[in-house]
Amino acid sequence: MNFLVPKSTKYKNDFIKFLIYAIASNDETKDHLRNLYECGSYRDKIEYEKLRKKLNILGKQMYNFLKTVEKTHISSK
Repeated sequence: MNFLVPKSTKYKNDFIKFLIYAIASNDETKDHLRNLYECGSYRDKIEYEKLRKKLNILGKQMYNFLKTVEKTHISSK
């Protein structure tokens, strides 16, 4: 991921908020995928497993990035 991290506290807090939204959207997508597979609407088990793994990896990456922003961001104030 190649993000520009804002300099001020206000923008840092907004950035963190939107990262949290992105993580929640990823979690919601994982839930929808699981529901589709479990109810039989999505039947390709191999493709389901590939998508599930990719969503898990993406979620971990976003979470780690969020923690890095929270810890290492230096505010101009």
